[in-house]
Amino acid sequence: MANDIGKAMARLKHRDIRTRRRAVRTLFEHDDPSVLQAFKPLLDDDDTWFVSKALDAYRTWGLLSGSEAIETLLNHRNLDVRRAGANLLAPLGQPGVPLALVALDDEDNVVQRKAARALLLAEDADVAERLAQHRSDSIRATGMGHPALPEPTLRGGLTDPHEGVRVAALKTALKRSVDAHRLPWMRTV
Repeated sequence: MANDIGKAMARLKHRDIRTRRRAVRTLFEHDDPSVLQAFKPLLDDDDTWFVSKALDAYRTWGLLSGSEAIETLLNHRNLDVRRAGANLLAPLGQPGVPLALVALDDEDNVVQRKAARALLLAEDADVAERLAQHRSDSIRATGMGHPALPEPTLRGGLTDPHEGVRVAALKTALKRSVDAHRLPWMRTV
């Protein structure tokens, strides 16, 4: 078995495409997370089939391999690869929080939103503040739902220039039963 895996890993670099495809299938048949590193070069392959299989490998074994595997995806130049990495942030849990914080600054808003959703699981007021102060209104709206968001920041979300953020802040305020007289727009009542 180990011999088969070693041969298959070596054949991933073969010139013949059929040999390379057989090697990929062999590695998947053995279902061994330790081979994930062999798929890393395939993320840059010109053939989309190999890129797709490399992403399948990361989806299958990435969480078992730890945050380094997800970081590989998030730091990739290809947008689809970064998005695949962002999809794995929430299932990664607490070890994914530092990666999700970095992904908040990605140029792609889909990666940013997935990172924000992953950060909702972090029970940290600093993380909640970072979401609530983000430049993107969709990230701020997500941040309004963070369980660790301090009440003053939540009240500030009620006066945000973007309606979606205000609605999200109001929903959270109502869920938390925030004192209505402390809400800025209820003071005149």
